[in-house]
Amino acid sequence: MVKTMNNESKNYHAEPWKEFAVRWRDLYTAPGRPSLPDIRVYRAFVEDATRDTDGAPRVLVLGATPELRNFLHEMNCEVTIVDVNMEMILAMTELIKDKNAKEMVLRADWGEMPLSDNYFDVVIGDLVIPNVLPEKRDAFVKRVHSVLKPGGAFVTRVFLPLDVGTEEAGEQVLVRYANIPKAETRSHEMFADLFRNIALDTETMMYDISRVRDFIATYKVEEGVYKHDNENITNYLNKMWNMWKPMDKRWSVQTETGYEAMLGAHFDIHDKKVAGVCFYEHMNETFPLWYMRKKNGQEPLFSL
Repeated sequence: MVKTMNNESKNYHAEPWKEFAVRWRDLYTAPGRPSLPDIRVYRAFVEDATRDTDGAPRVLVLGATPELRNFLHEMNCEVTIVDVNMEMILAMTELIKDKNAKEMVLRADWGEMPLSDNYFDVVIGDLVIPNVLPEKRDAFVKRVHSVLKPGGAFVTRVFLPLDVGTEEAGEQVLVRYANIPKAETRSHEMFADLFRNIALDTETMMYDISRVRDFIATYKVEEGVYKHDNENITNYLNKMWNMWKPMDKRWSVQTETGYEAMLGAHFDIHDKKVAGVCFYEHMNETFPLWYMRKKNGQEPLFSL
């Protein structure tokens, strides 16, 4: 079932995802999308949060990530999908292993979801907070809190920026990736590492992918074609461009302390886990999974 909520104003964060959806299957890998180790942690958190639920757990998915929806279907959850882009929802639905007849799809802004309060056992979404504009953060957190049942869980990966002053130059990042073992995920790992080091505006705490575009332009042979002295880097740069072109998206980010302050008024941070498949452990640590419970009582810390 599909419902829509009209909103004529352009969402700068959302618009690029319309074209992005068609490149997900072939080019988008971990750490941008959840790896198998990430999914194991996600599932364990959801199982813990719904252990005492009567009947099918009610789960709200922010965004349309197929990997999350696959395991929720396996758990026989009652699932509601919410995203502002129907194009993304439809494209991601094509990648689902087994279609879930219990899924309801709603087109709406996450901060304005027309859903019942105190209804869901879990709200889950992968790397959703960076896609929320700074001026919409408060509304987003309050809405997630309000739709959860007492004691309900909010589960997501967050993106942590580097400490100011620890950044590497772009060339340093490329050197590190030149001769490490090849892997399906390596191009996106290098992109995420490069992005983390050179794309942040520390005054606004906004990551701007155009900074990466401008850096790799040094290696542009012609439109859409890049060449580096190292064959591996050449391959990674070209995959990176094919994935992210035209490189005009922005993400909002906070420090770990900032996330805790933003979320802490409404949630108790129940647990944090680092998973992932990146070659460099610091990149796995950039994308930790957070398990939070709606504030109305404290429970013992959950461990895998």
